[in-house]
Amino acid sequence: MGRVRFAGAVVRRDHVRLNFALTRRLDAPWVARIESFGPRWNAHVLIARDAADVAVLAELPGLLCEAYRDLGMQGSLARSTDR
Repeated sequence: MGRVRFAGAVVRRDHVRLNFALTRRLDAPWVARIESFGPRWNAHVLIARDAADVAVLAELPGLLCEAYRDLGMQGSLARSTDR
């Protein structure tokens, strides 16, 4: 459990929408949309319509770990105040 909500999923009849936030913008073809909220919060939206859509997301576990560390547990705030 993070201190801040950093990821989520919504199951629909014909697809699953995955959402996660990063401190950077991710330039990937499978990102459906990015919404920026301030200088450090970039919400990424992915749409998976079948198993093949999920199979191309090999880097998703690492991205979720990054989202948890930097935004969920507010690790990016600690690093920004250390400077």
